[in-house]
Amino acid sequence: METTRFERHSSPVDAGFPDEWYGLSSEEHFWFQWRMKAFESLLSGLPVSRDAPLKALEIGCGTGLLRKQIESSTSWVVDGADLNQAALEGNIGAKGRTLLYNILEQKEEFRHKYDIVILFDVIEHIEDTDAFLRAAFMHLKPGGWMFINVPALELLSSKYDVCVGHMRRYDKRSLAREFDSRGLGRVVRLRYWGFLLVPLALARRMVLAFVTGREKVVTTGFNPPHAIWNRLLIHAMSFESALLRSPALGTSVMAAVQG
Repeated sequence: METTRFERHSSPVDAGFPDEWYGLSSEEHFWFQWRMKAFESLLSGLPVSRDAPLKALEIGCGTGLLRKQIESSTSWVVDGADLNQAALEGNIGAKGRTLLYNILEQKEEFRHKYDIVILFDVIEHIEDTDAFLRAAFMHLKPGGWMFINVPALELLSSKYDVCVGHMRRYDKRSLAREFDSRGLGRVVRLRYWGFLLVPLALARRMVLAFVTGREKVVTTGFNPPHAIWNRLLIHAMSFESALLRSPALGTSVMAAVQG
């Protein structure tokens, strides 16, 4: 299958995001499966059809793993936008357009174009979230839906967060405040996920205190040490998803916001 050709609408930017993280990203990785499972749970009961050919934009799509997951489990067509040219060249097999595009430019051709905007693990990297979120909403149709995922709980901050460029972690209240304080849409649903990962994240913080070098920190902090651990964590995902529909805490928090 040929690599998707991206459309150039802006100049590429080196945002300082570690390239080694992309190398660890795969559909077999427990964390990506868990995040997708949490998204499917978040969608359950919302008036958002998974069977309709809705038009979605994933901002910060990277190599396109999430958009492929979503297109595989819905009838949506997901365009992907990013400023990392090397990551965009790795987008393979998506149905939607692949855009080298800075949303802050708010180009008229994309104004109110999308039924859905997806911001997964993006805004924690953004210093000026006000300008960024206002620009993101410009791309959303009135009444459309924005879905957000961010790392949760400052208690879990570690050297890993520093190395991957996290400026903050959120809880439910602080994530809701990003929208409520600016009158940006209506926060309809907020959920933590990864409750069973909290002890591991605390252990990671302690282990990484003794690890040096960005690449080593990112690899150690994100990649399970053995395939057996990856399988065990996938089983933990299934257990949590079956028993804890809305955990009291988690390593991430996800939101559904209606514009």
